[in-house]
Amino acid sequence: FAEELKSQGVWNQTVVVTHSDFGRTLTPNSGAGTDHAWSGNHMILGGALHGGRVFNEYPDSLLTGSEQDIGRGRLYPRFPWESAMVPIAEWMGV
Repeated sequence: FAEELKSQGVWNQTVVVTHSDFGRTLTPNSGAGTDHAWSGNHMILGGALHGGRVFNEYPDSLLTGSEQDIGRGRLYPRFPWESAMVPIAEWMGV
C-alpha cells in the first residue's frame, strides 16, 4: 500500500486513520467473550507524519479496580478521540 502511494508521489499527502466507535471490556462476560466499552486504540499512518511515537497516556494498570476502571474491565478514556482527529482535520484544511 505505502509503496504504491510512494510510486504515485502521493505518500506525503496521505493519512490513514483507524477508528472504532467503541472499545472492548478487559474482563470476560458470561459467554467468555467481551462487551462494548469506551476506551480504544487508534493508529495513524502517513508519509508526512513523524512516526514511531505514542501520544496521550497509556493506563498505569489494566487490572480491575485500577484508576481508569469503572467496572468489569471498562476503562474510561483520558482523552477524547477528537484529540487525534482535530489535528488531522486541520492538516487537511478543514
